[in-house]
Amino acid sequence: MKTINSLQAGRAIAALAVVVHHTGQSTNAFSDSFPRLIHNLSLYGYLGVDFFFVLSGFIIYYTSSNMDRVNLFFGKRLRRIFIPYLPVGLTLAIAYTYLPEISQSDREWSWLATITLLPHDKPTALSVAWTLQHEMIFYAIFALCLLAKQVDYGMYLWALIIIAVNMSGLEVSRAWKFFTAPINLEFVMGVVASKIILQKRAIPRFVLPIAAMILFFIFFAHYDGMPSHSVIFGLGVTLLVINTAHQELDHDIDIPRTVIFLGAASYSIYLIHYPFLAITSRILGPYGWPLSYILGFVIAALAGCLYHLFWEKPMLRILSPKKARKTG
Repeated sequence: MKTINSLQAGRAIAALAVVVHHTGQSTNAFSDSFPRLIHNLSLYGYLGVDFFFVLSGFIIYYTSSNMDRVNLFFGKRLRRIFIPYLPVGLTLAIAYTYLPEISQSDREWSWLATITLLPHDKPTALSVAWTLQHEMIFYAIFALCLLAKQVDYGMYLWALIIIAVNMSGLEVSRAWKFFTAPINLEFVMGVVASKIILQKRAIPRFVLPIAAMILFFIFFAHYDGMPSHSVIFGLGVTLLVINTAHQELDHDIDIPRTVIFLGAASYSIYLIHYPFLAITSRILGPYGWPLSYILGFVIAALAGCLYHLFWEKPMLRILSPKKARKTG
C-alpha cells in the first residue's frame, strides 16, 4: 500500500499548531505586555488537535482495515502510544507527587488515568494526554469492529450514538463523556475519508477545496473562543485530506524531507512541548515576550524532535516484533 507523505505533512502542521497554542498561553501567563493580537491568534492553534483526530482516523483505517488479527492491531497501537508517552507521563506524575508546588494550576489528577490512559473522572498528570484517552477509545472500538468484521458499520454506529447522546442533552459522567464527545466524530470522518481513497471514488477536484473553505468560513465566523464547535473545522479538514490524498496518489507530490521528519516526530513534539514550555516561560518570561514566545517555541519543538530521535524511534524498533520490523 502506497505511503501518503502529505499525511505526514499534515501531522507536522497539527503538532506545530498545538505548540503555537500552548506557547501563546505560557507566554501570556509569565510575560508582561504580551500583545493581545498574537495571543488571540495563538488560540487557534488548538485546532491542530482536530487535524490530528481526522488524520488518526484516516491512517488507522488506511493501514489496518483489512488486518485479520486484532491482537496484532491492538499491540501495535499500544506500543505506538505508550512507549513514547510513559516516560513523560510518569515523570510529571512523580514530580507533581513530590514537588506539588511546581504545578501552579492546583488541579487534581489521577494516577490510574495517567498510567493507563483509560477514561476517568480526574485528568492525567500530563494535561495534553486527554487526547490520548480519546485515541485509546477509538482504538478499542476499532478493534472490536475488526473482531466483528464490521469496521464500517461499527464506526457509523458509534457516530450515531455520539450524535444521539449530544442531541438528547443526556448528562453523563466525565469518564463516559470520552465515549460520546463530539470530537470523536473526527475519527469517523477520517475513516470515511480513507474509505473514499481506498475505493478510488472519482470526485471533481474543485468541489472538495471549495466545500472545505465554506466550512472554515462558517466555523471562524462563529468562533467564540471555545473549541465546542470545532467538529465543523474537522469536517473541512476531512475534505482537504481527501483532496490532498487524491492528488498525491494520482500525481506525485514532492514533500520536503524536513517536513516528513517533523510529521514522524509529531507525536514526540506533542508529548514533550508542554512540560518544556512550563520551564522556558518561567525562565524567559522576565526578559520580555518576544524572547519567551519565539525561543520557547523553538526549544519545545526541538526537544520533541530530539525525543523522537533518541527515544521514540529506537525504542519502537527494539520493542516491535521482528516481523513488524521487517514489514514496517
